[in-house]
Parts: sequence; structure tokens; C-alpha cells
Amino acid sequence: MDNPAHNSRLPDGGAERVRLEDWGTVVDHLDDFCLGGECSAADDRVVCEFPNARLAVSRDGTVETGMPLHTFEREGVETLLVDHERGELTVTANVEGERLEYTFHRP
Repeated sequence: MDNPAHNSRLPDGGAERVRLEDWGTVVDHLDDFCLGGECSAADDRVVCEFPNARLAVSRDGTVETGMPLHTFEREGVETLLVDHERGELTVTANVEGERLEYTFHRP
């Protein structure tokens, strides 16, 4: 089983689990993930701007996305699953005892 305090590659070899508490690693992954867009990072927030979409991750666990026809915002996120090859970033959170999962696809 994964040690939740460490980043780890998932068994399929594609996605990597990145904990927000390891902020430097989060910034590095999002900078790489932002392929085809522009990445800007501050002490507490990383924003990837694509021509038709936006992804923002804050150190406090807030994830926001926006693209034509829908947006997503969730607080309390602790871990990101980043799959650079497939261009996917997945967040999971527990909401009122139920697991919520959202995947952002890089345009």
C-alpha cells in the first residue's frame, strides 16, 4: 500500500500521486502538465492557462478549473493524480462521506 506521505507512481505506470503538502513537487508537475499553455506559480498557487481552459491549484487544497460550458471548484483536496502521458489531472475528495472524483483533461 502507498505511504500517503510520499509521491508514488501508480501500478499502471501512468499517473503519479502527488500530495499538496509537497508543494515544490506539485509546482514541478503542474509546470510539466501545462504543455501547450502558460504556467505561472506563486508561493501558494499555480495556474495553467490554456487557449480554451484554465486549471488552478492552491496550496490550501483548492482546485479550480474552467473551460467552455463548465467549471469545477473544490476545497480540501490533499492529493493530485497526474498522468502526463494521457494529459489528465485527477482530484479526489470526500464530500459528506462520499468520494468525489474529477478529471481535468489537458486540451
